[in-house]
Amino acid sequence: MKKELLVVYNLCGLKNLNTEMWFKNIDDLLKQEGDFFDICISACNVNSVKNQIIERYKGKAKINFIYDIAPVNITFNKACQVFPDYKYYIYCASDVGMNGNTDALKKLLDFHKSKNYGLSAAFVNEDCFHQSIKHYNRLSLKGQDIEFKIGESFNAHFFIFDYRIRDTYGRFMPDIFKTHCTESIFTYLCLGIGLKMGMLNGQTLTLEHRPNNIKDGASSGFQTGKVGPNDMFTGEHVDGRLCTPEAKEVGFGYEEVGKYFMHDPNCYDENGYSKNPTKLLGFVKKAVYLQPTEYNYERLSHETIV
Repeated sequence: MKKELLVVYNLCGLKNLNTEMWFKNIDDLLKQEGDFFDICISACNVNSVKNQIIERYKGKAKINFIYDIAPVNITFNKACQVFPDYKYYIYCASDVGMNGNTDALKKLLDFHKSKNYGLSAAFVNEDCFHQSIKHYNRLSLKGQDIEFKIGESFNAHFFIFDYRIRDTYGRFMPDIFKTHCTESIFTYLCLGIGLKMGMLNGQTLTLEHRPNNIKDGASSGFQTGKVGPNDMFTGEHVDGRLCTPEAKEVGFGYEEVGKYFMHDPNCYDENGYSKNPTKLLGFVKKAVYLQPTEYNYERLSHETIV
């Protein structure tokens, strides 16, 4: 039977070699119930432990080693390109554990399909929402599923991409960002194809987000010491690419939790859907994804083990 879900576990060795954490989390993913999924380990710059990973997981999981220094947005997309024959793809950050759940994948996939969302996230026990929407934390733990409003988002730890995103935009993860702010435009990724995004409640499923001291480090190859909205992979300023008159016209917004560039609510109907999704889609496709002249995925140095 053809499997419909690929779980991409994303790890990076540039800052730390967290093999104990990686192996525990991967092992727990492999223990998930059902035969509807495969696991892919997307491992960036882990040369010193490469053989350990191969010896432990060859034949159990697909592996894609990345040898260039690249943002996780790009390395995740590359893994999805290497293994293209699935309908749904889960992005799993290296510091997310299953928290004793053996049916987490089934619960999240069932939720995603039943709601017809573009993106569906699982609740994690730390760092789940931006502080501006922290009330969702309480609602989720009370058993309420979350459907995000325009401009809102979850923090990207464990979530499903629907195949319709790739089929429309060509790739899953918006890759114009090299460090921060990717999540801030997720809602427009979905609304451009007439979909919304949600999160399964924490009573049904809660995953474990590991303490800070054992994380791989956020965007380790691209940290500048500054956290801001202008860290784009191309070196452009965000105001010239994402926060433009055209963006305002199509109803696009960016980093709205910090009120950086707010969407125009007049571009949406009473149900929260775009009045002109074709124009929104066109803008999103050219603005938040790297164009062929800006980056060539074929030149990314990698090695695949199956």
